[in-house]
Amino acid sequence: MKQNEPELNSLPFKKRRIGRKKATVREIARIVGCAHCTVSRALADESCVANETRAQILKTARELGYTRQHGNVLAVLIPSFHEEVCYYDTRMLCSLSRALDREGFSFELIPENHLRPLNEKHIDGAFSLCYSGGIARKWSELNSIPLVCINDFAYHTDRIYSVCSDDQQAMREIIHYLRERGHRKIGYCDTLPAKNLNHLRRRKFFLEFAEEFSLAAFPVRTKDEIAGLLDKGITALICPFEMTDLKLYQFLKQSGRRIPQELELICWDVPGITEHLNLNGLSVEQDFDRLAEESVALFKHVMAGRHNLRDISVPYRIARRNPAEIRMK
Repeated sequence: MKQNEPELNSLPFKKRRIGRKKATVREIARIVGCAHCTVSRALADESCVANETRAQILKTARELGYTRQHGNVLAVLIPSFHEEVCYYDTRMLCSLSRALDREGFSFELIPENHLRPLNEKHIDGAFSLCYSGGIARKWSELNSIPLVCINDFAYHTDRIYSVCSDDQQAMREIIHYLRERGHRKIGYCDTLPAKNLNHLRRRKFFLEFAEEFSLAAFPVRTKDEIAGLLDKGITALICPFEMTDLKLYQFLKQSGRRIPQELELICWDVPGITEHLNLNGLSVEQDFDRLAEESVALFKHVMAGRHNLRDISVPYRIARRNPAEIRMK
């Protein structure tokens, strides 16, 4: 286990909430000025409570960070889908939904650009599958309930924790593999959003390990820059993401370089696609099931009021492919 690097956590320090006495139904009732049974009905989303009273109860419950002892209802915050659905999003959601089902949690899917449902009913906690950093930064302004972010920033003073893939381990093994294979000039496809935590870490560790092993490292952002590197003689290119958009792969094939004989291409595995791309002898995959399991376990610790919790780092699943599995064309 290890915490997010401090330099990547840019949110100002906020008032510490850890250690505050746990809120109760009777405390909410006292503040709102109603019977505690009315509070219970409102939190259970029963229709017999007046709308104005319900709104006051839910607002007070959020401000106090109230959570139910049993029958928790959770929110799973997901990225806003565009025309193309990302493999990472669907695979991570599938693993998390299975993990929550096993623990008996009820949950609702809420897109990151439509957070209004968080104010319309009581939610006991949340998981975020968003990776732009925006949810974690503004969460404390919306809620006091616990939040576990997967592959995103954490702010412990606001009961926001994270479970992340171990990008340091992945990049160390990738660089070691390429160096062992005789590569000395390595390109790095630097096209992911700058606010993405995994992107920041992967790039940081790529440059660190390349320098440690005296390798020439070339981060690039555009196809023109990649074409320039091919002319300079790079022999390996790291694309540190699940490659479902094959435009880049097609561009590399059209450059005249044979993959993997003349250009070794490394990207994160996508079942049904990666095995047909003639990539390399290294399989790199995020452990989605373990990311989900560790996230649910961490959330349960937060809900139980445990102290001195830390963010969790999950190793990648990295393995050498069987030479017979690499189709050389």
